[in-house]
Amino acid sequence: MNLAMQIHAAAGALLALAAGAFFLLAFDRVLLFVKRIFTFSLDDVRWFAVLGGYPQKLLLGRKISVPPMGKYNSGQKLFGICVLIGGAVLIVSGLALWAFPHLLPRAATAYLGLLHTFFGWLLTLFLPVHLFLGVYMADDFKAMILHGRIPLAEAGEMSPRWVEKEIIPLSENR
Repeated sequence: MNLAMQIHAAAGALLALAAGAFFLLAFDRVLLFVKRIFTFSLDDVRWFAVLGGYPQKLLLGRKISVPPMGKYNSGQKLFGICVLIGGAVLIVSGLALWAFPHLLPRAATAYLGLLHTFFGWLLTLFLPVHLFLGVYMADDFKAMILHGRIPLAEAGEMSPRWVEKEIIPLSENR
């Protein structure tokens, strides 16, 4: 196995172990995440119709009305579904291709390789969008990485249903 494949296999094993550990150690959070990303309403269709207002804001400099969202907007839900399914496919297919290629029929190995490549590229293509929005919404990104808090007013604007149904405001004195 060449060096690039060794690095690929080691990184895949490390990421698979991290995903498995998170799944086991934070199972309640995984279930809540799965419930949220697979919950859809007509507002999700309306959100996609205007792409969350991002093109209008970024390209035209104007703010438009966007359907109210919960904790995750429709784009985040789509990304979450792709990461959940794509990550599982990458782990299973990667393990099979790395550990058992000699035990699998040739057609199964080819199919697993195709799936592995497809989902690898799909998740890779999400990366520039993710990075751009991380830079564009730098304050939210810093809050996520550093302390996990955003101002209530901002949360109410971005995720009004989440604030309305799940958030208990803290006083400014805390």
